[in-house]
Amino acid sequence: MAEFLDTQGVSYYLKKLIDNSNDKLYLISPYLQLNNQLKLSLEDRHKFSIDIIMIYGKVSEINPIDSEWLDSLPGIKLMFLKDLHAKCYFNEKEAIITSMNLYMFSQQNNVEMGIYVSREKDERLYEQIAKEVDRIK
Repeated sequence: MAEFLDTQGVSYYLKKLIDNSNDKLYLISPYLQLNNQLKLSLEDRHKFSIDIIMIYGKVSEINPIDSEWLDSLPGIKLMFLKDLHAKCYFNEKEAIITSMNLYMFSQQNNVEMGIYVSREKDERLYEQIAKEVDRIK
């Protein structure tokens, strides 16, 4: 069964989703500007050589600070999808569908909401999300 998330819930579950990734991690957001906490979590997951893909779509170039940080982590694949508007954060066990971009301003200032899905609790919904994530990827 899916769980409703408010702004704080989305931020909390997103960090948990990243930290709990053991095989794959896909972060889909039109905008990318990561806060330091998420960067630390991604650096930790990067050490375990899991499949990390970040898909963005609103600007063809990422800000220089994030670009330099990403260059230091060659295992993270970055993809650009021009018409992307979806926001989905996904690993092998769970997914979040949300209004929140991976954009520092959104994470700190906006009122957001989302849905958390556990593969264990709702395999059918998780698999539907997985299929769409694969299509976007």
